[in-house]
Formats: sequence, C-alpha cells, structure tokens
Amino acid sequence: MGARVLVVDDQHRVRASIAERLDEVGFSVTTAASGSEALKLLEEREFVLALIDVKMPEMDGLELLRRIRARWAGIPVILITAYASIPSAVGAMKMGASHYLEKPFTKETLLDVVNKALAEYGVGQASGAEKGSPFQDFVGSTPALADVLELARRSAATDKPVLLLGEIGTGRETLARAVHAASPRAGAPFIPVRCFAARDDLDADLFGTASGSGRLVDAAGGTLYLDSVADLPPESQAKLTRYVQDGEVPREAGLPAARSDARVMASNADDLEELVKDGMFREDLFVRLKAVTLRLPPLRERRSDLPRLVQHFVRKHRQRGGPQVKFSREACKVLAALPFRGNLKELQDVTEQASALALSGEVTPEVLFKLGIRPAEAEESETHAMRSRIEQEEKKAIEEELRRNPRNLKQTAKNLNISRTTLWRKMKKYSLEGK
Repeated sequence: MGARVLVVDDQHRVRASIAERLDEVGFSVTTAASGSEALKLLEEREFVLALIDVKMPEMDGLELLRRIRARWAGIPVILITAYASIPSAVGAMKMGASHYLEKPFTKETLLDVVNKALAEYGVGQASGAEKGSPFQDFVGSTPALADVLELARRSAATDKPVLLLGEIGTGRETLARAVHAASPRAGAPFIPVRCFAARDDLDADLFGTASGSGRLVDAAGGTLYLDSVADLPPESQAKLTRYVQDGEVPREAGLPAARSDARVMASNADDLEELVKDGMFREDLFVRLKAVTLRLPPLRERRSDLPRLVQHFVRKHRQRGGPQVKFSREACKVLAALPFRGNLKELQDVTEQASALALSGEVTPEVLFKLGIRPAEAEESETHAMRSRIEQEEKKAIEEELRRNPRNLKQTAKNLNISRTTLWRKMKKYSLEGK
C-alpha cells in the first residue's frame, strides 16, 4: 500500500479528482466531506499528509488546520482554495499550513506541492512505490516517472520483450530487475550481459558453443538482460533477431540450434531509432525489442523528487551501517542546482559521501563544499573548460586512428578500445563521418 493521504473537501467532484490524480502515482487516498469526518478519520488511521479545502460549511479549513496542528503536529497540511489572497495565504502559513494551493491547478502542480510538503516534513516516502514491492527503489512522483512505473507494472504480467532507454545512471537495470521480480518468472534466473565490453567472446557467450550452452539457454524460464544492446556486433544482432522471432537459439557452425523461452530485456543510453536510421542497428530487431518501451527520465527532469531521493539514499546507506543524518533545506537547494550528469548513481554517491562527513548529524552546504561541490555557475564554467580540452584530445585520437584504418570502423574501434556504436556516436559528434 502506498503512503496514505487524506483529502477533505465538501464537493464530491473535487475530492474525486484529487484522489484520482494521487492514486495514479501510487498514493493510498482517503476522502472526507467535512471537517468533523476528517477528525474522525484522523483518530482511526495514520496519514502522512492532509489536503484541506478552506471554504467548507460548519467547520472551515482554517479551523480544521488549527485542530490538526494541536493534535497531529507531524502531519503536513496543504490548504486548497479558489479564493486565494496574500493575507489569507500568510495567515494560513502562520497557523502551520505547509503550502497553499489555488484552484484550478494542474496534476503537475498538485504533485509538485505534495512532494515539497512531504520533503519538508521528512515524512515516509513521497512516491507511489510500495514498501516491499519490486519497485520500491523508484522514489518520486513526477508524472514522467509515474507513467514509466505504471507501464512497467503492467508489462510484468506479459512475456513481451522490453526495451529500456535512459541516460547512464537513471536505473535501467534496476527497473529491469523490478519488472522481472514482479512477473511470473520471478523464481527463475535474471541473467545480465554487458554488451559494451570489448569482448571477442560475446557472441559465443550469448548463443553457446560445443562446450557451453550460452546465456540465452541458461536464462530459460527467466529473463536475459542485455545492457547497451546497440553494441552487439552485427552477427549477434542477426542471431538475436532470429531468437526473438521464433525462440530458436542459433549456435556456432556445425551445432544444431537450441530452444529457449527466456524473456529478453534490452537497454541502451542512446535512442536506437537514430542508430537504425544510420544503419548501425538492425531495424527488424529494433521493431521486435520495442514491444514495450520504458523511457527513464534523467534526474534534471525530476528535480522536485530530489529531496525524497536524498532521504531514500540516506535510509539505504544507514541499512548498510551508515550514519543517521538529515540534509538541510539549504543543502538540498545546492544539490538541486547541480547538473547530475551521472543521474541517480551520482546523487547516491554524493549523499553517502556527505553523510560520512556530517559529524553534527546534519548535512549543510558547508559539508557539500568539503566534497568539492561548488555553486552551479562556477562548477559549470570549470567543467566546460575541462570538457573542451578532453574533447579536443579525443577528436585528435579518433582522426589518427581513422587515417591508419580508412573505411575500417571495426578495427578503428578495437584500437581505441571502444565499441563500434560508441565510435559512430563520437564521429557524428565531431563531424568525422566522411573521414
């Protein structure tokens, strides 16, 4: 069950609308039509948040707020009204309201305010991810994340291939494992294969040899997860297409084909559609893999989730023996201004490092500065200069290898110790396609 929220409004239409929006992202919503009904519910159950309409008959929202503050001070309260004004907003805040929401409001605004209220009070989890569920590591309630999780949950019941797209550090493998754990295949193996490694044995490892069955056969009944699938060599792409199409596992020459029912999940940081257009990835394989496509948003597109994510990582770190700490609001603001190109993985690393330095039990901006975290403008300026120098050296190295191996991308990539796909991407970046 998701975090429990109380919605109080004398209009049924408004109650139902708010409840539906919060239910979509996994909250467990209870509604009340009056202040007295709300107080009775508060006596009977525990809530992490209350949303209260100001204009109600008998007991108005401000009086209900006063009573909640007197008995349940730990519950954040959001006041909702169609009659917002500066004096009434200030008065509500002085009485202890966390936020003020003016009608009409969008789903995005509602979720943003709910997230902020929960973050400021440090209450539970501000996401629809149920405690103990396979998806519990996905914390947040931004619409982009909620949509992905909803599709992921629905896809768990099927055997269709799944394509997970998202930048490095957004949690592609974590989501793949969650879908597997939520599926009827949960008791069978989940076998990850890293396609980006420069390996001559990748094809044999996947499809088997005279001395080994191969990962596809080993994953029978379970899931085979292909990380950085675009880096599969062309011959492996052809074999995988055949498997996804009819369940037949092609083997090396002289060996009969094997059979398997492993579900295929594949992930990639780049959009495969672009690679297909440039002839770097098989279109027929792409069409089959994208039966279910899950696009994970980068952290910069879900900054309102950041306080909740920080709390989540602190909690996980403490379970592994880390200290109990709290991040100040000012520290969260410093973090929210950072680019976080490493996404969730980078945020988790920063959270754990800062926790170790917070001797007072609170992470402040000063603690973050000790880690070398700078105000966003200064850091961006220095990072841009360094990135520019690195890119110049990288372009020079690629040009030299292309001159040594004209029209031979496979050998060029091998000499540079990168994949063909990575080489192709960098050639496009530096306008070297015609070299």
